[in-house]
Amino acid sequence: TCITSANTANVNGQYAVAVELCQQAIRLSPRLPEGWYNLGIAYRGLGWHEQALSALKKTDTLTRDNPDAQNSLGLQLFHLGAFRDAERCLNRAIFLAPGFAFAHSNLGMLREKQGRLVDAEASFKKAIQLQPDLAPLYVNLSGLQNRRKRHELAELTARRAIELDPASFEAWSSLGLILVAQKQYQGAAEA
Repeated sequence: TCITSANTANVNGQYAVAVELCQQAIRLSPRLPEGWYNLGIAYRGLGWHEQALSALKKTDTLTRDNPDAQNSLGLQLFHLGAFRDAERCLNRAIFLAPGFAFAHSNLGMLREKQGRLVDAEASFKKAIQLQPDLAPLYVNLSGLQNRRKRHELAELTARRAIELDPASFEAWSSLGLILVAQKQYQGAAEA
């Protein structure tokens, strides 16, 4: 179906293809939440943030009990600076799926942006507790630990991310920034 193909295109970074497929599906079935959801993800991938927000809001009107949709809408609102609405959506996603690690992590990013660092750290740690094998979760935590000047702990956390995903640009970048903060310039350059 168009939606399965659009989802695959989104996963593979073929956002323009996904947009076309979703638009076809929506023309056939305008009340199809999966069509609007995948369209929002594709628009976000293209950097079309207002269009992404519109599509994800349409998903929300069609299905309020979908934690993925709530998480994606919350993340989009966060990127557009609508923090209160973003927090509401992310909390809704967590309410609907308490074990949704990425929703906890996204809530942590929001809280960090708001300067609520203790709350952000709790969210990141909860995400890791739920899915301890996902490198991006450790990257988020290591950045916050570095910001809070817990450099040695941040380094350990970043190295854990690298263990989980040695090809993660974000993990290596985080480690580099942490090593700079510790004045370990040779290691930072290598990272």
